[in-house]
Amino acid sequence: MLEREKTLWFDSKTFVVCLTHDVDKVRKTYQYFTHFFKTGRVYHLKSLFSQKESYWNFEDIMKIEEKYGVKSTFFFLQETKRTNPFNFESIKATSAKYKFSEEKIRSIIKLLQKNGWEIALHGSYHSYNDKNLLAAEKRQLEDITGEKIIGVRQHYLNIEIPRTWQIQKEIGFYYDATYGSNENIGFLNGKKTLLLPWAMNFWYCH
Repeated sequence: MLEREKTLWFDSKTFVVCLTHDVDKVRKTYQYFTHFFKTGRVYHLKSLFSQKESYWNFEDIMKIEEKYGVKSTFFFLQETKRTNPFNFESIKATSAKYKFSEEKIRSIIKLLQKNGWEIALHGSYHSYNDKNLLAAEKRQLEDITGEKIIGVRQHYLNIEIPRTWQIQKEIGFYYDATYGSNENIGFLNGKKTLLLPWAMNFWYCH
């Protein structure tokens, strides 16, 4: 693992760009139908019968980033809470159903890691204020990578300040990438500052 220094900025650069991917879902389920009714595009129904999995685009992303000489961070999500089919909030919160231990998931994580992409945790919907749950997800992802997972972003950008950051710090995260808006581009409340006193590198860029 590369040494990461606590620094406020990157040399004399005037700006930095950090590429990230939240791996919420790796396969379509009900989206074949909901996307069709929402957009009217027959493609979504046709893709139900395609051999190519519409949401499995890791190799495509790797090729594009290699073309431009960049490497991104992949935030992997594992939801373990039961879904209440009669509660929309529950469906939204727990619809991402894949496990780190699935052979296909393990393989792509290891491939990304081997080739220089950063693997980080996309903390599950309820983990932002549940230390034991977030710690368990971190350990399970580390079982795959064999390395310490230093980065986290909470699912749906759920955050309770300062509780979430306290939990993240206590279980060993180096940075959090949650502090954004679900409704607008940019940080919450328009703030543009480094926010984590325990991780002055708000973002680690390859």
